[in-house]
Amino acid sequence: MNFGETDTLSEQDEALADKYLVRVWAGANRRQPAETFDHFRIENYNSASARLDCIPPTSSVMRAYS
Repeated sequence: MNFGETDTLSEQDEALADKYLVRVWAGANRRQPAETFDHFRIENYNSASARLDCIPPTSSVMRAYS
């Protein structure tokens, strides 16, 4: 509701932002998107066609930009 109005985000807002950005990165049509970039990263790493240069960043790196 007050997203972007303060210099810091609550833990709940961080979690919602992480979930939203994973959906944007992965594509909204994906069946069961990961909840966090950490989980999304693991899924990508474990896939048969994973390339190291295509693995998404960690959740903590994404939080640094929020």
